[in-house]
Amino acid sequence: METQAALEHSEILDGTLFHIQINRCQYIDNFPEKVANVFKDNMNGHLVNDFDEIRDDLSEIETNFFKINKTRINKEEFYRTLYERITKRARRA
Repeated sequence: METQAALEHSEILDGTLFHIQINRCQYIDNFPEKVANVFKDNMNGHLVNDFDEIRDDLSEIETNFFKINKTRINKEEFYRTLYERITKRARRA
């Protein structure tokens, strides 16, 4: 685990929405909110779990997001790069 500043839920949600936007993806359900909840639930104070520890929680999210965007993104890569974005943002906070 790595020491990081605690992020607010709204900051994680903003980062998720931005990540969706830069990947030119579409969503029709509450996928961004569910993702933000998983990240927030996996933060313990100033620590965020390693990607390998939260990957299963992210994969369990029920969504049509990856079906809709299957020509644009890969599920594993999307989550990994989002994780990198969120942890980088936490370091700057």
